[in-house]
Amino acid sequence: MDEQTTSPLDQLEDLVGEGLYDEAASILAAAHIADAADALQALDAEDVAHVLLLLPREQAADILEELPDDLAADAIEFLLPEQAAEIVTEMLSDEEADILQEVSEPKVEAIIEHLDQEQASLARELLAYGEDTAGGLMQKEFIALPVHLTATEARKRLQEMAEDEKNFYPFSYIYVVDHLNRFQGVLGLRALLFATPATPISGLVTTDALTATPTTPAEDLVKTFRRSHLLSAPVVGADGTLLGIVTQEDAMRYSKEESDEEFLRFSGIAGGEEVRDMSLRERASRRLIWLVIKMVLNIIPASVVAYYTKTPAFTVIAPILPIISDMGGSGGSQAIAVSIREMSLGRIRTLDVAWVLSKEIGIGIVNGLILGILLAAGAYFLLHSAKLALIVGVSMLATAMVAVTIGGVMPLVLRTLKVDPAVASSPILTMVTDTCGFYFVLALAVALYR
Repeated sequence: MDEQTTSPLDQLEDLVGEGLYDEAASILAAAHIADAADALQALDAEDVAHVLLLLPREQAADILEELPDDLAADAIEFLLPEQAAEIVTEMLSDEEADILQEVSEPKVEAIIEHLDQEQASLARELLAYGEDTAGGLMQKEFIALPVHLTATEARKRLQEMAEDEKNFYPFSYIYVVDHLNRFQGVLGLRALLFATPATPISGLVTTDALTATPTTPAEDLVKTFRRSHLLSAPVVGADGTLLGIVTQEDAMRYSKEESDEEFLRFSGIAGGEEVRDMSLRERASRRLIWLVIKMVLNIIPASVVAYYTKTPAFTVIAPILPIISDMGGSGGSQAIAVSIREMSLGRIRTLDVAWVLSKEIGIGIVNGLILGILLAAGAYFLLHSAKLALIVGVSMLATAMVAVTIGGVMPLVLRTLKVDPAVASSPILTMVTDTCGFYFVLALAVALYR
């Protein structure tokens, strides 16, 4: 049997625990950037800061870019402003902005004061945009060539840039601007490579390229990239100035982060973000808000049950109530998830309530009938009661129809009311399905067991 091999990175936590930061830094320096970032995630933010200070600034910046933004920001909080400034200067502008947005405002100001004038101006510009806009995702590293160049001059300019490693970086497209830095179009590498020497690049550019403004919602950019399969999109100001670019990679990463946060919000985490190294107070408050709301809403279905507790039918039917409630809630949650996803993809709008309702009614009838028949058959087999089988079967059908129709249209209604569907849908759905499900079961039981 082969012995299990261990990586030097596996020793990182032990070395840091013993205070051997120099040895830990040596291991990180020899590792791949992504592997080094993965290993650092097991450490406290303060230890991450200690180790990063012992690495070359360029490598420390590369590792910070690979870390989750919250952990990278926490590590920066433990650095002196001048130390943090030396590292963030080596980062891509969009990555720098993403991390600094997570850092406390006083610390950010102190760091910016230690940047050179150009870097400070750039940081302030990017931090001024919302995180969910094209400006917030924008990076300033791109290739822009003057429109008056010929193909030969453009190729020479690119070669000169390649000689200066500091100013050269991976790029998807070449952007063309006029003498006022106004966007003129996109120049394809293939077109430039095969053009005759004297051909003006003005005749090679794609002038109808898709562009974004700094305030373009990030969700719209994600949809654009999914439709067009572009690798990047230029961000153009109101005066036509080329401000920066948004890459497909950054847009897709934003989409994933939003999906992750939406899942947490749907699960009842206020703000859509929680990690276990947050303070107890902060974590408790993020969960408690949703739980308190849900507890208050649960008073309504509880009142329905309380109303029927003194009826003879209650003791017969009580064991069925949790089944009806759970099945209805599960079906409604499925409908909510589909609606939220379709809204994020732009496949339905808030005005499509009637269309969504018509689609979900069909699901409710089909699934409700099948579940109702199964539940009724089970009740009859176990308790040999036709009345009980009828009650649970009809109640299951009715509850399923209510659950999926309410669940399907609720996100659209909440979005119209400017309420986050991921946050509000679940507790409202639980209240509605429990109330209706309990009422259907108990009201039918009272009617049939008189």
